[in-house]
Amino acid sequence: MFSRHISILYDQNDFYNKFIKDLQRAKSRVIIESPFITRKRTVTILPILSKLCARGIVIAINTKPFEEYELEFRNQVIYMINEIQAMGINVLFTNGHHRKITIIDNDILYG
Repeated sequence: MFSRHISILYDQNDFYNKFIKDLQRAKSRVIIESPFITRKRTVTILPILSKLCARGIVIAINTKPFEEYELEFRNQVIYMINEIQAMGINVLFTNGHHRKITIIDNDILYG
């Protein structure tokens, strides 16, 4: 039997609410690739990521190295990544990173 996959396009008005709901429903793994770690967005999802970690969900975040962030944001990024790592989330660094994707449970793809 084949599983049914549905593709849905979201825009800036409805993307984030659906994204948060899908994150909250994760069952096994979340992979986030983002070239930008901002305080505003990170503070919003940290409580969700913390709950996922408490449930044993494996989380990995891939971003660009600190030195590739603009100097004015670098300390903010270092602080946020330290917070993320303190929760037990694996953070990977890729030079020249520009992908913006999230994979949830090998079933849901945001890109």
